[in-house]
Order: sequence, then C-alpha cells, then structure tokens
Amino acid sequence: MPKLWDAAFGSVPGDTERAVVVGAWGSKMEGRDGKWANAVTAYLSENGIGSFYWAFNPQSADTGGLVKDDWKTPIEERFEMLSKLPSTKVSDLLKKYAACTDSCKGYGRCVEGQCECYAGWSGPQCEICTPGDAQACNNAGTCQKDSTCKCEFGVKGRYCSGESCEGIFCGSSKNAGCTNGVCVCSYGCVGNECTKCAANATALSAADELGMVLCDTCPAPDKVGGAAQVAACFGLYAALLSVWALL
Repeated sequence: MPKLWDAAFGSVPGDTERAVVVGAWGSKMEGRDGKWANAVTAYLSENGIGSFYWAFNPQSADTGGLVKDDWKTPIEERFEMLSKLPSTKVSDLLKKYAACTDSCKGYGRCVEGQCECYAGWSGPQCEICTPGDAQACNNAGTCQKDSTCKCEFGVKGRYCSGESCEGIFCGSSKNAGCTNGVCVCSYGCVGNECTKCAANATALSAADELGMVLCDTCPAPDKVGGAAQVAACFGLYAALLSVWALL
C-alpha cells in the first residue's frame, strides 16, 4: 500500500507541507481499485484526517487535483481553501498507516510490523475481503461491499465464527477455521495450524475425491503411490492403513 500511496499522493511545496491528493490515478469504483479507494477513505474517516481535498467522481475513483499539470505549481484558489486546515505531512501519514496494529483490524495478526491476514482477507491492515466470499466469514456468512461479514441466521461474531472466537488465531492455512472458541481443521487436516495431513481413511478418501490434499506437508495420494507418500509423512503403520483404505 505505501508504494501505491507514494504514486498517488503529493505535497504542495511550502513551509506547511500540507498533504494533498493530486489525482494520480482514476478508474471505475469497482474491483481492486474500488477496494483501494474504499480502504483509503475509511482510514481518513476513522482517523479524523481533515486536511485532504478529495473530490470523487461518482462514476470513478478519480481525484480532484490541487496542482497544475506540472504537478508542482498549486492552483491558488483551491490551495486557499486549505490554508486554515491543520497540517498533515504525507510521510507521517504513510508511516502511521504502514505500521500494523496488534489487532490488524481483527482479521489478522501483527508480525514484525506487518499484518499477516487470515484466509480471505487482504490489505495492509487485513481490512479487505471480496464481496460474496464466504471463506473470509468462516463459511458461515458472506463478505459485503464494505468488507464486513453478513452472518447466517443465528451466527454471531465479526467474521461469523462466534463471539468466543474473537482474537483467536488458528493459523493462515486455508484449511483452518474457528468455531465457538475452538480451532477446527477441514479436509482431513490436523495440527495446530491445520497444515498436516491426517493419515487415515477419511483423509485419504477426501483427497481421492478432491484429486488433491489441501494440507501443505503431503502430496496427493493416488492408487499407485499413495502408500509410499503417506509412509514418508507418517511412517509404516500409516502406510499400511492407507493401503487398506485404497483397496
């Protein structure tokens, strides 16, 4: 995100170094551009940033410019509108926004200043999900246009995982989820972060139906090589179980 902001933001030269949007890009308010624009405006609103002059075209994400075509010379009548507003330096804003918080908006965790997002979430603060996506909402709801979860009837929680799951990290694997405060693995996976394959008939059967194992540690078993693959991961006893399961 900061790299995009470097390209899209500018500062009118002068002693105050007031931060302004210079209209560096424009497109329809949909797809990735729409998500980016919504994330920016949400941040400005949440943090009370008032020294921005930003004019959205209803049909696009284009911004109203404050400088002339050389991107250096301010348009005086527009700049005058900002003269009484508090000063905000772009560099300070970027620095503050780039550093993640401990919660990462509740949809990820902060690791060494960067957010690691849960499955289905993206953005510098894990604040964006794709409208209609169920994975971001624990498969018990769907992501809305404003990147919030609309849960199924009777399901609670910010991402439809139950109130007791708030703040619980179950790993970033696409096979992990949380239900009522307990991390739950799917597709025959096991482990603290659901990244290991369970060497049993259920896991092998699921893998055979899907044509792949979604766990990270074992390749997809097949009728010929499945036993050898499972043996490499779990030992001879598990291999014998897999042979029995595939007969």
